[in-house]
Amino acid sequence: MNLKRIDIDQMLLHETGHILWEGDAGVIAQSDGSGLVLSDVADGALLREKIRELFPQGHRSFCVHSDDAAQALRAEFGLSGETYCSQWVYTAQEAPEYPPHDIRPLAPQDVPLAASHYHLVDDSEAYLAGRAAAGRAWGLYENGALAGFIGVHSEGSMGMLEIFPEYRRRGYGYALEAFAIGLHLRRGWTPYSQVIRGNEASVNLQEKVRMELCAEPAIWLF
Repeated sequence: MNLKRIDIDQMLLHETGHILWEGDAGVIAQSDGSGLVLSDVADGALLREKIRELFPQGHRSFCVHSDDAAQALRAEFGLSGETYCSQWVYTAQEAPEYPPHDIRPLAPQDVPLAASHYHLVDDSEAYLAGRAAAGRAWGLYENGALAGFIGVHSEGSMGMLEIFPEYRRRGYGYALEAFAIGLHLRRGWTPYSQVIRGNEASVNLQEKVRMELCAEPAIWLF
């Protein structure tokens, strides 16, 4: 398992995507759905050169794994948006155990409620509806009411984990992530997640479910 490019490998496995360039220094790939370009090329000058060749008119969204690569693309394309994440991978063969809960595919009628608690994308309702329709979002229900949810992003990472305030401190976040890990393993996927810098609660959760921290960050540029 190549932890350095786990996001690229899983994007190609989960969704429609393709490799644009591959060499000794790494890989440049693109998601056909979102247009996101992902690369593990650490050398900023080399990555900038290859992106110029691949996108003569420029490009606007990337995920890279070194500060040098991020700096080169910011300067080249005038990108001002950035989300700096740590990347975590589950390398064990068995999923974490968790108490039984009512976890099932996120129902279409519950998407608006879920979207009202999720604010990391511009149109959260449309995004979550798409993830749910693709079979990539699940809800945890208490007495039939949605208490939280988790999903798999279009590039293959586990995320969108939200527990509604009135249901917190009941272990539901752990249960949802453990559920998602088990589902990944049963389907032959590698569970991985990205945690925005400063989100200590999520870091603690990754450690609790025994996710392994990757040496390289995941830096989103847009």
